[in-house]
Amino acid sequence: MIVVVILGILAAIAIPLYMKFVQQSKTSEAHYNLGTIVRHIEQFYARSTSWSTNPAITPGPIDTAQARFPLAADCGTIGATGFLANGEQVPPTADLIQAKKYQPTGTDWQGTWTDLHFVISHPIMYGYCYEGAGTGSASKFTVFAFGDLDGDNTWSQYARIGIVVDGRPTIGPVAVFNEDE
Repeated sequence: MIVVVILGILAAIAIPLYMKFVQQSKTSEAHYNLGTIVRHIEQFYARSTSWSTNPAITPGPIDTAQARFPLAADCGTIGATGFLANGEQVPPTADLIQAKKYQPTGTDWQGTWTDLHFVISHPIMYGYCYEGAGTGSASKFTVFAFGDLDGDNTWSQYARIGIVVDGRPTIGPVAVFNEDE
């Protein structure tokens, strides 16, 4: 009898800890994919630089460079029904499946994603959305990962924000909201 009680207590402690561990391991997808997207954004920024046609060479900082992040509409905000997003969100809002994986297709990664040369072909637990605006020193972007891993209509959200400081892209760390839902 004592052995059964001890096993029951251990199970009562171990099972919730195990479930939390499994859920936290799924969040690595969001961190990894946001990092990959940010690398593609930095490459786009480097490729997008256009220089002034003025042949005069002047000393001082180069302020004629007009690099930019990719441009895309505002993603919106998370609500009870998911993400209110621009048309380039993957998966599309209608295809968001809570607590299940989504298998992206080649047609999902259009527009800005094509400009970034970014595609995920394996099943994903999170949706991704990109918004960007401006050129030169006014250029900025935010890329989001969002998901409801346990299907309870509480969404977790991860974001990376980038701006231009002194002519160079500066990208912040991952901001996390409701990590454990």
